[in-house]
Amino acid sequence: ELYRGKGLYNNLVRLSNAGLRGTGDFTYLTSRSRAQDIIFHPDSLMCNASEFDIQQQVSGVQYPMVRSAMNDMLWHPYRDTMLINEGDGPYTILNDSTMLSGSLVLTPAGLSGEGKMELTNSVLQSDHYTYTAYVFDSDTADFRLKSVNTDGFTLITDNMRAHVDFEDRSGIFQTNEDFSLVEFPENKYVSRLDFFRWDMDEAVLAMGSASATDSVPEIITRADGEDIMVGPRYISVDPYQDSLSFVSNRAVYDYSRNIILGSHVTFLRVADAYIYPADGEVVIDPKGEMMEFNGANIIVNRKARLHELYEANVKVLGKNNYTGSANYDFIDETGEPQQIRFHEITIDDSINTMAEGIIGKDRDFTLSPQYGYQGRVELYARNSFLTFNGGVKIFHDCKNNQYNYLKFRTEIDPEDIYIPVPEQALDINMNYIYSGTYISVDSAHIYSAFNGRKKLPRDRPIVTANGFLRYDRETAEYRIANREKLDHPEGPGNYLSLSTSDCLEYGEGKIRTGIILGQVRTSSVGNVVHNIETEETELNISLALDFHMSDEAFQVMANKIDSFPDLEAVDLTDPAYMKMMSELVGRERAEVLQAELGLFGEYQSSLPEMNKSLFFTNVKLIWNHDTQSYRSKGKISLGSINGNQVNKKVEGIIEMQKKRSGDLLDVYIELDRRNWYYFGYTRGVMHCLSSNREFNYTIRDLKTKQRKMKTPKNQVPFIFIVATARKKAMFLRRFQEVEPPVEE
Repeated sequence: ELYRGKGLYNNLVRLSNAGLRGTGDFTYLTSRSRAQDIIFHPDSLMCNASEFDIQQQVSGVQYPMVRSAMNDMLWHPYRDTMLINEGDGPYTILNDSTMLSGSLVLTPAGLSGEGKMELTNSVLQSDHYTYTAYVFDSDTADFRLKSVNTDGFTLITDNMRAHVDFEDRSGIFQTNEDFSLVEFPENKYVSRLDFFRWDMDEAVLAMGSASATDSVPEIITRADGEDIMVGPRYISVDPYQDSLSFVSNRAVYDYSRNIILGSHVTFLRVADAYIYPADGEVVIDPKGEMMEFNGANIIVNRKARLHELYEANVKVLGKNNYTGSANYDFIDETGEPQQIRFHEITIDDSINTMAEGIIGKDRDFTLSPQYGYQGRVELYARNSFLTFNGGVKIFHDCKNNQYNYLKFRTEIDPEDIYIPVPEQALDINMNYIYSGTYISVDSAHIYSAFNGRKKLPRDRPIVTANGFLRYDRETAEYRIANREKLDHPEGPGNYLSLSTSDCLEYGEGKIRTGIILGQVRTSSVGNVVHNIETEETELNISLALDFHMSDEAFQVMANKIDSFPDLEAVDLTDPAYMKMMSELVGRERAEVLQAELGLFGEYQSSLPEMNKSLFFTNVKLIWNHDTQSYRSKGKISLGSINGNQVNKKVEGIIEMQKKRSGDLLDVYIELDRRNWYYFGYTRGVMHCLSSNREFNYTIRDLKTKQRKMKTPKNQVPFIFIVATARKKAMFLRRFQEVEPPVEE
């Protein structure tokens, strides 16, 4: 017995001037030591033990298994303390795969130690451990998880309370502060956590917050409307990922595969979007990259929450960058969704989501029941609606319907669709298409096109419109005009509509008759109605005819008409007249003119637009297929003659005829049965005749050079002459409803 039975020694002792010494084995509690030179002091024992071990004891005071060699030992038996320092190598402690580099303290109360604990897959550093048969604890320890791929560490955290149980094959680590910084060097992530649970057999480390009562993190809404997840946040330290992060109350580190697995992740805030993983899981691979999400939902423009995408395949590249593909429901005015697949989702320079998809012709996709669509679809997060970049076709059952796809690119509000129509429209195959009423050059007939093709490239437009295409549900019409005109149809500007109920194409604005009369300049404003089914055409226009003519003869004509006070006056306040004026001179000038009319009874401002040879404020022209000409119907409103205001309604006939040999013009104005004026243009010659002899003599007395217009050699010449009575009579004879007046 040693030291009153504190231990046992089994060998010889030597007493000399070198002290009391021995060689052999001695035991203390469950430990056994072997040394070549043991020094026995009255109150202590010192040696360098070639062998040292502790037998595991599981009952009573527990001790772990310990093996070591070449340890410096100091035993204070009366203090019941044995100090063992590390020898040639670390201690084998608890099991064959756990080592301690440091020192141990053995007492009847148990075994404690300090230093570095190396487990199969981890390393702990602490100034104090306590050991039992299968467990060790530390109040303050630094924890490192070894990498399975390199010699480094894959998880680093400090200042943790550690409890490792080799019987349960588990470990529990809790921080001594509110949260401890946890580093994942290989995954390039960090977090601030307060709790770990280690499963040695599964090779996983469960991480989170011990204070979290729910597995799903709390969500709060900031003052700016954005949602924020509250809980343990895992942040990328990869500079290329711009501090990408996610929040998970229950995350797992799988160190056998070197991945971080976050669960119950409601969403990620990436660029301008919320990304909602389908299964709530986020996986960080060994390279530190977030693995692709499948079946995710995305809300772009977080603050406004403008667009939602679903069944998304998403690759998050950083806090401000992601790519992927997703489905999107386009909902038109019917409320029925149509699916769009955005095959490419990216981020623009302003860190806003943009996406692109393609809709094929076989999809039978519609922007509304009135518009078919094929082409590209673009999503821009800041825009309230999708941008369509392709072709649109309209639906109607009118004769010779052409389903051309008008090429366009614009943002579409499905509740209020405006399709841009350029001045020269194209279809999706880059062919010219047209919208308007046209007159054929070869066969002299009138036809309509609405996003259609001209029959011949040389066919002349009567009326066209551009700006925007819009469908009016109340009238079942497609309409084309500029935006202001569509919103305020009473204003000036060209306008075109196609009625799907009765197949009438209506156009207004600047009208061209398609009749070419050489030096006789024609201009007109008003409206055109073309019945596509019956091919009937009607023009209601103001018509200006400007040609070389005797000013004196025109003055005679104006004076004569002025001498007929019983002629019906043109109502200058009529809305149709006011609209014509607005079209002719513009809205603002028209308002000024109307004010002058109210104050003075006539216009005071000069009107160059009306200062023409003959200006008719209102003429109804009907296209006659048999004669291939426009023929007037009803009274003619004569506004001015050579700038002199007349504003009278007169009986008369205007015919504008299409001829291959040259277009013709005939104008007959009748004040009464005995007073009339006639103008007939035929291939460079204006024939003038009147019942007023002064008018005829004024023209006849002019020299030829005065009646002849100077024109460049490459232009059609022009001369005005006194017509024969026969020419006038032949013209009138063609109109059965008009009987020529009795010749004097």
